[in-house]
Amino acid sequence: MDFLSRLAFTHLSIDYCDFDENQKFEGKTRLFSVLVNVKLRSVTLDVENPESFIDESFLREYSECTKLPQLVVRLSADISAFLRPNISFAESLSRFGTIELYLLVIDTNWLLPALLNRLREKTPGVWRFLITDRISLGNIKVNLTSDVEVRLR
Repeated sequence: MDFLSRLAFTHLSIDYCDFDENQKFEGKTRLFSVLVNVKLRSVTLDVENPESFIDESFLREYSECTKLPQLVVRLSADISAFLRPNISFAESLSRFGTIELYLLVIDTNWLLPALLNRLREKTPGVWRFLITDRISLGNIKVNLTSDVEVRLR
């Protein structure tokens, strides 16, 4: 793995990835280790069963390995299980410049502080995932701090 940390890649796109059923855990662990150690800024995956491929631990590690990481997961099958991280994931989420992962379901109650932190730091990028509830103006106002202002058009 030492030589991987010296490589300078910025983007990796994987169009198809599948692991032998007997070695699925080992294969996934090795691939994620490579992705994190190479410190890729942008990863695009096209996987058939993303719920068995991507987990919260990978998302946390990837969010810490590079500044403003970008993760795009294109789903080539229906989602059979969703990833529902807990509130401790909020800090990791706010590190992502772009995250497009439709199997990810974020609790609206702790999404707003992460979103406001992102706005405060003027972080570029796109967030696309599912949320547990609609975000209303009331929800936003409750989470506002003195350094943030809401302007309605």
